Amino acid sequence: MTPKHVHFSETNLVYSPLPTPSPTFSEESLPSSPGPETPSPLNPYHSSLPTTDCEPPFTTGPVRIHHILGFDENPPIEYNLNLHPSFITTTTSTTSSTLSQRPLSSFVLLQPATIPPLPSLNLIADRFPWTITIHASASRDSCVTVQDVLCTLHSTLRLPVTAAEFDNLPSLDDMIRVNEAYENRFGVIADSTARAEEEIKGVKRVDFLMGRKFLGLSSTTFGQDFWFINVL
Repeated sequence: MTPKHVHFSETNLVYSPLPTPSPTFSEESLPSSPGPETPSPLNPYHSSLPTTDCEPPFTTGPVRIHHILGFDENPPIEYNLNLHPSFITTTTSTTSSTLSQRPLSSFVLLQPATIPPLPSLNLIADRFPWTITIHASASRDSCVTVQDVLCTLHSTLRLPVTAAEFDNLPSLDDMIRVNEAYENRFGVIADSTARAEEEIKGVKRVDFLMGRKFLGLSSTTFGQDFWFINVL
């Protein structure tokens, strides 16, 4: 018996799971900013981006993820996966020693997503029958940036789920939880027309995560370019 009121689309893919903890960048491991950070909206199409310091060859050995993307129960960014990444904010200290929320700066967004830099990353999640592959986007760059990760994650999670993918969930409980995530996602939309439009689009990949708060990426046993998506 499957949950009622679930809508689907028509495409299919494959399966991959399971994480282990990972080290993340510290502030000290990053280049110092040449001045105050200037907030800049994310460009999901990566057009006209400046070059970043990501030249080959890529070195071997342990890989660390950028601290903005690394797993943390209290992550450095506030990211609701149901929203566009331009809504991401980070907590910063002001001159008066108080904390404020502000968008990620272009300086941070264009930094390599890993040390050493990698030309591609693969993201997986528990009960997630897809691998999200992220490639370096800007033509003059050779590595995946923080912006590449956030924008590709968003666009891929917005893809629709098929009935076959839904039916392949491990248990009825998983189906119920995914359906609840779907209903919660469109249910919070205030405008009734927009809400109805989102409902009819059906279950999306983001609903398979069964959570909306991004807690960051942790390393896996599948290789240095495979990272696990943690959510709450």
